[in-house]
Amino acid sequence: MGIPYSGSGVLASALCMNKDISKKIFTAEDIETPKWHLVTEKKNFSYDKIKQLGYPLVVKPNNGGSSIETYIVENKEELERAVNQCLKLKDQVIIEEYIKGEEITCSIIGGIPMPIISIKAKADFFDYSSKYTSEDTVETQAILSEELARRIQGVSLAIWRSFKLKAYGRIDIILKDKEIYVLEVNTLPGMTTSSLLPKSASMAGINFQELLDKIIEYSLK
Repeated sequence: MGIPYSGSGVLASALCMNKDISKKIFTAEDIETPKWHLVTEKKNFSYDKIKQLGYPLVVKPNNGGSSIETYIVENKEELERAVNQCLKLKDQVIIEEYIKGEEITCSIIGGIPMPIISIKAKADFFDYSSKYTSEDTVETQAILSEELARRIQGVSLAIWRSFKLKAYGRIDIILKDKEIYVLEVNTLPGMTTSSLLPKSASMAGINFQELLDKIIEYSLK
């Protein structure tokens, strides 16, 4: 259409939007990610494969965002309800092992990792309400050893290069017992003044106006 836009290209964004393909790329690059199973229709629903993941499980659309229609299920009945609900809205559903740990996110601007943010939500996970309406979610700079912070930033940069991201992006991670499990990559992360990437940039001394200027600058290269 010839309309300029900021951020990563179409291919990178499409790959990152598809959680199943993203996780296959993580695995190929020896990057840990929660084990998963893709459901495309009810007859593709293999309980034998899903049983191997163990409960609880996370159920979510394969190409969704903002944790909309994302569920944590504890048994077969809850699993069926969640999958059926997701299939009403999307044609592909991810069933993923639930890893209980610290939710963190690493933003990258122009190929440079920003300070890592720790997310502590009152809910069981960082759901839509926690992201946009809850006052109980606490987002602060993560308290990590230098070695662990370097590892997290190293994994995030490896993803940045593998997916050929551009200008800005955010990698969402679960940290458990110092093990790094990548959940997904956001090529169009939230950009309100209170969103995670601008918060991370602010921790690095980059104000919101400077951040916008940098995104435009890197996008034009």
